[in-house]
Amino acid sequence: MTKTFDLTENGVNNLKMTNSSRTCSVYRSFECVANKHRRLLALVTSGITLALLIIPFYCLSDLDINLSFQPFPTKSTLHQAGVEVSGHVKLSPRPLTGVDTINNTLNQAGVEVSEEELLLRIKKLPLKLMSPSKQLLKHPYFSLRPSVVEHYTNSVLRQPDSTCGQAVHIIVLSHPRDVTTRRAIRETWGSVAKGRPWPGKALSLPVTLTFVLGTESPQKHSLSSINGTALSSADKEEKSGDETIQSQTYGGRPSSQPEENIESDSGDILQFDMFDSYANLTRKVLLALDWITSACKGVQYIVKVDQDIFVNVPLLLTFLKYYGENNTIYGHFYNWGKVQRKGMWAVSEEAYPLRGFPAYASGTSYVISESSARILTKLSSYFPYIPIEDAFITGILAAVGAIDRVKVAGFTIWEDPKPNACAFVTDEKYTGNRMNESDLRSVWRTQVDRGHGLNCQ
Repeated sequence: MTKTFDLTENGVNNLKMTNSSRTCSVYRSFECVANKHRRLLALVTSGITLALLIIPFYCLSDLDINLSFQPFPTKSTLHQAGVEVSGHVKLSPRPLTGVDTINNTLNQAGVEVSEEELLLRIKKLPLKLMSPSKQLLKHPYFSLRPSVVEHYTNSVLRQPDSTCGQAVHIIVLSHPRDVTTRRAIRETWGSVAKGRPWPGKALSLPVTLTFVLGTESPQKHSLSSINGTALSSADKEEKSGDETIQSQTYGGRPSSQPEENIESDSGDILQFDMFDSYANLTRKVLLALDWITSACKGVQYIVKVDQDIFVNVPLLLTFLKYYGENNTIYGHFYNWGKVQRKGMWAVSEEAYPLRGFPAYASGTSYVISESSARILTKLSSYFPYIPIEDAFITGILAAVGAIDRVKVAGFTIWEDPKPNACAFVTDEKYTGNRMNESDLRSVWRTQVDRGHGLNCQ
């Protein structure tokens, strides 16, 4: 039986291998040696080609992986944390069911861009289902610990007094001192949470807005996780000389009183008994997700944004109404993020031993389905605390929980420049970052005048 291999274009195109062996005669040595050299060249060429294909795969997965490691948790092991895994996402539009939509007869006055037009604009923003490396997830780190290693039990100091059971719940991470920024959000894109219309555009679903805060008093609140290894160098520098890092309980002291400089009449503040710092950002988000899934019945999607974000609420609500799925996270996803060991985003090898994170959403803005939020909060206690909120929650925990991740064009990332206000008038973006109080109001004015002042097309 004869097999023919075409290995190169200009090299050995007709190299043939047969079952019979051949030997080189001394009288034909020149010709045979030449043929052997051709065969050797072909084998070396194919070997190099194969290596070039394989090496990048292992680099992206993680060079430390041992293929003998046990696979990441299955449905049976996830049951240990009380997690039930559901089906997978479909990237095709269909109306959201099981929730109350906004009464169009009350909200069509002044609407120039209908829900149908918004849906057409959404179709211009492509979606991509992200899949983490299966090799990466074979690392034993991604197995649930035998017992709880991190507690998220910080007390609630202040909670919203308004109804929080709307279909979409937007949480804005804010600092206690940022009163004017919160006011700007309430008076611009966040005003729809108070029942106000969006200038010229239809609103497809009801929405709730909540600002999530910690406290300004580090001496009364723990700064580290249970094992005391997750505190970043940037936050260590925030401590004063006589402050002590508690390693056994995170925020386990009795609740202190809410700070007086926080708005008391807004009704949209959710404040936890924890020091508000970058190192505690992961804790802050997980506490908020747990509170919403416990206290706000009827919520289907939780939108997490930073306070320097402008949200195109009509476009986002229409997207969720027609494309939203259970067991899914939406946002701008990084396919692979290098782990930093020094600086503000440092993570110790003890907390996370691998060189790269699984695919994760940019922390500037992303959407988590309510079912996914329940899974994430349950799993979080079985992993060491990591202060990189987006990588830990939407990358590591989402991978372990078999949560689908969808990359959506139009979600901002930290590296993006400040967007042009017209991008929200013409619905080219769901979110935009780097907005201060003045920027938020300026972009909102452009929405109010429908972009005529900037000649938005």
